[in-house]
Order: sequence, then structure tokens, then C-alpha cells
Amino acid sequence: MRAAQVVIWAMAGVTMLIVLVWGFGSSAEGAGRLFATNLMGWALFFMAFSYPRAGSGTRTTSIVLASLQIAFSLGGLANGTGGGGLPLSGAIAIVVLLNQNSARIWFNRPRGNNLPYGH
Repeated sequence: MRAAQVVIWAMAGVTMLIVLVWGFGSSAEGAGRLFATNLMGWALFFMAFSYPRAGSGTRTTSIVLASLQIAFSLGGLANGTGGGGLPLSGAIAIVVLLNQNSARIWFNRPRGNNLPYGH
């Protein structure tokens, strides 16, 4: 779970940096294309903040969003938009990490005290 969070946040941060650099150095349209290539990644970015309190529905939604991100990234690579490689590799890593048994156990754990990480 923690590794998936870190991958999501790192992917979003690096992608935003690339979008900003591309926007200042090239064109706003190109930056917009790069931003759109990672559309599901932005949704994952905000969802990752809820992982410490989240249940299995959030895990399933994250896997679906990451799978859609794979499709968007492949489309971006096919169109020559660029920037599809980072979101593609990040989304694949997220799907793999969230499909591990340890992630399933984490999201299905009992929650009695509503504190993050059970402390």
C-alpha cells in the first residue's frame, strides 16, 4: 500500500514537472496533451491520500483507474504525444502493487479505532 502511494505521488510530481517544463519551453497545447495523457493518474493522486483509511472499494477503484491510465498512456504513445512512457510504467507498477496479497490484506483489515495504520 505504501509503495503504491509513493509510486502514485512520484508519478504525479514528475509528470507535473514535465508538463510545466514542456508548457514553458514549447506550447500550451503540447503541455495540455501531456496533462491529458495522465488524466487517470491525477485521480489516483488524490485517492492515494485516503489509502490509510480506505477499504477494498478504494483499492478496486485504484486498480481500475490505473488500468485506464495504461490505455490512455498507450494512446498517447501511439499518437506521438510523448510523456506516455512515465504514466504507463507508473500505472503498470500500481496495478502490480495493488494486486499483491499484502495490499488486499491491508485494504480488507478491520478498522476499530479510525486511526491511520492502526496506531
